[in-house]
Amino acid sequence: MLAGLARHVPELITLVSLSVSVVWFSPWYLVLLVVAMVPPFLGETRFAMLAYSLLYRSTPERRELDYSAWLGASN
Repeated sequence: MLAGLARHVPELITLVSLSVSVVWFSPWYLVLLVVAMVPPFLGETRFAMLAYSLLYRSTPERRELDYSAWLGASN
């Protein structure tokens, strides 16, 4: 976990430094950037929920197919 955290420190430093420089240049660009990120976030969230729903509905069939494949391979 500590290695994972250490891996994200440079990314955090980059994010903070870029945000500070954008705010220093023009605060409206930061607002525009945040607003521009909302539609892709909502779209990705929706499609992730649809993919999860599809996988959740097909779980019983997948389990049955996996069991059948296991039975066929074990004999």
